[in-house]
Amino acid sequence: MNGNADHNAGKFLRSATFGINDGIVSTLALISGLDGALIATRVIIISTLVELFAGAFSMAAGTYISSKSQSEFYRRALRDEEQDIRHPRRERQHLLKIYREKGLRGKELKSTVNKILSNKHILRDVMAAEEVGVSEKGFTSPWKEGAVMFFSFLFAGVLLLIPYVFPIAASAFRVSTLIGLTALFGAGVLKTHFTKRPAMKSGVETLVIGIIATVVSHMLGELIHTFV
Repeated sequence: MNGNADHNAGKFLRSATFGINDGIVSTLALISGLDGALIATRVIIISTLVELFAGAFSMAAGTYISSKSQSEFYRRALRDEEQDIRHPRRERQHLLKIYREKGLRGKELKSTVNKILSNKHILRDVMAAEEVGVSEKGFTSPWKEGAVMFFSFLFAGVLLLIPYVFPIAASAFRVSTLIGLTALFGAGVLKTHFTKRPAMKSGVETLVIGIIATVVSHMLGELIHTFV
C-alpha cells in the first residue's frame, strides 16, 4: 500500500512540476510580448488571466486523457493476465523461464515459482509485470492528475501577475521576469527528480529556454507595435 501511495505521489509531483514549468514559460512569453507592444497594464492582466485559464484547462484535459488511456491499458492487460492464469501449467513454464533468466536455479527456483503459483493475485501481478511491464502501481486517478496539472499551471502564471496587480516602484515587467526566471531555474532543478539529470545542468537549460522565450516574445511585441 505504501509503495502505491509513494508511486502516486511521485506521479502527482511530476504533473505539478511540468505544470509549473509550462505555466511559467507560456505566461512569461505572453507578458513579455504584451509589454514589448506597450500594452496597458489592465489589458496585460486581463489577457494573461484569459490565457492562463485556457492554457490550464488545455493542459489538464491533455493530462486527464493521457492518464485515463494509460489506466485503461493497464487494466486491460491485467484482465488478459487473469485469463492466462487459468492455465497453471503454461504459467509455470513461463515463470520457470523468467526466473531462470534472472539467475535462479534448483530448489530456489522451484520454491519461488511455487510461492507465486499458490496465490492467484500474486501470479496475475507478477505475470503482468514481467510479460507486459504493467503494475497496479501504474494506476492513478486521471481526475486528480488533471486537477494537479490545472492548478499548478494556474499557480505559476498567477505568480507572474503579482507585480502587475500590486505594482511597486520597480518595473512590473522586470520584477515579473525575475520571478519567472528564478522559478524556472527551480523547476528545472526539481525535474531532475524524474529525469535523473544533473540538477545544475537541467536548471540552467530550463532558465535559458525561459530567457529565449522572453527575449523573442518581447522583440515580436515591439515589432508588432511598430507596424500596427
